[in-house]
Formats: sequence, C-alpha cells, structure tokens
Amino acid sequence: MPRHHAKKVNKFVTLAVSVLVALNGGVSYAYGLWAPLLKRHGLDQRDVAILGGSSTSDTMRPTQYSTYGRRAHPLTPVSCPCLVAAHTGFGAYSSFIAGILYDKMERRQHVGPRLTLLVGCLVSSVGFFLLQRAISSETPVPFPLLVCAAIVAGNGCTYFDVSPISTNIRNFPTTRGWVIGIIKSSIGLSGGLYSIVFFQGMFHGDSAAFLRFLCWGPSTLVLFCVPFVNYVPYRQESERCARTNARRFQCAVVVIGVLALYVMGVSMVRGMMDVTPHLQGVLAVGALVFLMPLFGITFDSGGLFAKKEEEEEVGGEVEAGAGAEVEVEAGADEHEGDEGVETALLAPDDEANASSHSLRHCLLASPEFYMLGAATGIGIGSGLTFLNNSPQIVGSLGGSGQEQTIVVAFFSCASCFGRLGFGAASETVTRRYKISRVWFLILAAAGSALVFSMLSVECLASPTALYPLSLISGLFFGGHWAVMPNLASDLHGLTSFASIYSVLQLFGGVIAYVLATYVGQSYDAIGRAQGDPPGKCIGPQCFTGSFRKISALCFLGFVLSVALWRRTRFSRRL
Repeated sequence: MPRHHAKKVNKFVTLAVSVLVALNGGVSYAYGLWAPLLKRHGLDQRDVAILGGSSTSDTMRPTQYSTYGRRAHPLTPVSCPCLVAAHTGFGAYSSFIAGILYDKMERRQHVGPRLTLLVGCLVSSVGFFLLQRAISSETPVPFPLLVCAAIVAGNGCTYFDVSPISTNIRNFPTTRGWVIGIIKSSIGLSGGLYSIVFFQGMFHGDSAAFLRFLCWGPSTLVLFCVPFVNYVPYRQESERCARTNARRFQCAVVVIGVLALYVMGVSMVRGMMDVTPHLQGVLAVGALVFLMPLFGITFDSGGLFAKKEEEEEVGGEVEAGAGAEVEVEAGADEHEGDEGVETALLAPDDEANASSHSLRHCLLASPEFYMLGAATGIGIGSGLTFLNNSPQIVGSLGGSGQEQTIVVAFFSCASCFGRLGFGAASETVTRRYKISRVWFLILAAAGSALVFSMLSVECLASPTALYPLSLISGLFFGGHWAVMPNLASDLHGLTSFASIYSVLQLFGGVIAYVLATYVGQSYDAIGRAQGDPPGKCIGPQCFTGSFRKISALCFLGFVLSVALWRRTRFSRRL
C-alpha cells in the first residue's frame, strides 16, 4: 500500500493522546523530588557560579521545593542548584534540537511526529540512567559528568513538548489557540502529577526508587502513545460542525482545569499535614480518575482512523463543507508539496500563512522574531524568578513552611489556567472580532510589570499578601507560554514552526539565568549588610530592590510588545 494512502489516526484521538505525551514532557519540573540524593556529592561554590541556571545556591535556601509545592528534604547549599541549573535550564531549554529534527521530517506525515517522540524516549532514558548511575555511585563522580547527565535528562523531555504541539497545530490550524493552551497546560501539570501518582502513590516518597523509575517510566508511557500521533493533511468528516468541535475543545479545557485544581489541593494538603501511605494511593487514583474524561473528546468523532470530509456537488461545481480546507491532490506523495500541504491546511483568513519563514530567515532577517522572543522571554524569565525564589521571599517575611507551600501551589495552578485561558481567549477573540493576537502579549507583559511593581513595595510585609500576587503572577506567566507559540505560528507560518518555537524558548532560559544570578547575589549582599545569619536575609528589603529592577525589565517587555503590535498591525497574518 503506498504510504500516502496509509490510514491516518483520527485528529481528536491524536489530540487526546498528545495530552498524555505532554503530561510526561515536564518531568524536569519534578527535580525537587529526587534532589535529596545529591547530598552525597559535595560541590563547591565555584561550580555553582559557573552554571547558575534557573537557580543558584543562594536562591534555593534553605529547603528545596518542587514546582508544585511539595516540600522536599533539606539539601546541601550547593549540590542541588547546580544540577537544577543543568537539568531545567541548559537541558530543558535546549529544545531547538527536537524542533530541528521535527522540521526535517515535516513532510513525512506518519514518521516525523513519531520519530521525534522515539528519539525523545531514547534521550530521556539514557539521560536519567546516567544520572541515576552517577548519583548512586559509591565513589564521587566528576562534576562535569554529573552535569552532562543532567543536561541530557532535561533535554529528553523537550521532545515530548515539541512533537505534540507541532503536530496538533498543523492538524487544527484554524483553532490552534485552543490546542496550544491545552497542551502547554498539560506540560505544566506534569511535575505535579508525577509527584502525586508515582512519587507518593507508587513509591511513597522514596527518592531513589523514583529516580530509577524515571529511567524507564516516562519513555515507556510515551512509547504506548507513539502509534496514535500523526499529522492528518485534510479535513475530517467529524469537523463539519464548528459548534461540536468547539465543545470538544471546551471539554479538554475543563478536564485540564479540574485536574489543575486537584493537583493544587493535593499539594497544599501534603504541605500542611502528614499523609498516610493508604491516602497517598487514594489521591494517586483520584488524579487518574480526573484525567479519564479527557477521552470524551474522541466520542462520535469517526472512530480510530480519520475519515476525509466528502465533497458535495453544488450547481455543477465541487465544493467542500463550509469553511473546509482544501486537501492536497489525492495522488500527491506525502514527501512532496511542502507549501501545498500548508496552503491546504489553512482557512481563507489564514492564507497569508501559506508563505512560511524558515528558521534561517527568522534569525537573519526578522526583527519581529527577536521582539517576540525578548518580550516573551522577559515574561517567562521574571515568572520563573518569582517561582524559584518564592520560599525565600516568604521566609524573609517571617512566613512558615505552610505559607511557602500555598504560594507555590497558587502560582502553579494559576500558571495552568493562564495557559488555558490565554490560548482559548486569544483564539476566540482573534477569530470573532479580528483583533490582533499581539494584544494578549501586551496584556501579559503589562500584568507582569504590575505584579513586580507591587512586589517592590517595601510595605508588603505580610506573607499572606503574596497569595493574590502569586495567583496573578502565575496567570500572566502561563499567558506568556500560551501566546508565544501562537504568535510564532501567526508571524512565521507552520512549515518551520517546530524549530522556530524551540529557539524562542531559549530567550526565557537565558533571561531566567541572568535574573536568578542577580537576585541571589543581591539577597546575599543585603543579608550580610544587615548582619543576618549566614545564608539568610530577613525583611522585605531583601527582594524589593531586585524586584524593582525586574519590574523595569518587565516594562521593557511591555514596550517591546507594543512595538511588535505597531510593526504587525497591518499584516494579514495577524
């Protein structure tokens, strides 16, 4: 059977399975769960300063936290942050490798998305295996080898982000905002779910067993999903009714939103009280139960395989259903017709996207690319800075461990809703009212500047005052993650989307590195000047000066967003 006649898996089945893949794409967020194992490897401050990354030894005191608010065991002051930097910074933000691979295979509708996932499974397993072997070694492992293993492990997860999001926005080009919000929020939830289902529910807090599981668990789960992920180059019969399609997306949004609330609730309960092993198992099963309704989006969608929308003869001419995309010629080989495939994907109001930009063009001849990267990078980097320093912020204000847990949980949950909300709202408003999607970037940038302006006020002396600010900060942090891939596809098309989207993520990683280093040094300097105990800083002034400068940086992001709107306001793409 010729490859271009091979059956394609239903788009909605691909979307549902892609969410499962994405829930394995943020395993690097769970670094706090196995970080206590690093205590046996003593690393000096020089190594920490070299790597820095999203956290430094000065900004992770006194206790390491996971992204979803679970308090881990106390760590040595230097070992964990360095690996966190390598794992979440250099590894997780180097997704351009996965993006370039995906785009190289873009014409292969079956092979491309699946091969990218398979490579991700291999890289992830190898990375975590090397990391586990290095950490469990009885003899000290050279620092560079430990870092390399962490980078490989972190990079493996990026394939589980790039392939699902790139495949599904090509499957649903006219509703890409919904798709991006759903998948990006799933990636954000993955660390929390791994903590509830596996770390607590299966291994009962055993960090060594959990790290061994990471060597094969995520890859095995993704391997089961690989056969169901593919690109469908035509409109399905089940896509005829726009209202039904919208309800399917809304169903997915509700499921992810409820799951985010559940994860937040469980994180807060675990942070405030001891949970018995029996209850941990119940909570793990509860997370899976809340996830199961996701497959409701596949009901009445035509079965496992995609069915092409039948053409109807009207007045002697052949027409497709209202608003349908035109399929590539039936006999066309899937390895050909790069521009034709994308033109076929786009609705009439998206025809401007048919002329896509390459990554080379973006890097060498597109000011909009750098404006978008800098604006979203500032929003993402500043949000990560608040998240990574939130335990120290609460501690400097005299807050307890419970209050630290609540702040982190609020931020994480709000981040999920920010990704869902900005993705869905930008799609609805853009389609219905013809308003540029850049306005949502402007809104997110303005919100980030407002949050850090409020954090820089020294009269903010109560930890409870951080609760609403953590919600707002998380909301706009998630909004930046949703808007960035949307605007990347709007500005530069879909043909090279994976590599462009991946490179744009580097902006956030670099800015987070710089901000984390600056905030950590400022925190230490103020603590020493006040005569506080070594490694500590007490009082609101510990962070207000740093946040004042970050608020100015966020205002620069706002200015860049407005400038991007001015450059693109007459573009048919937006």
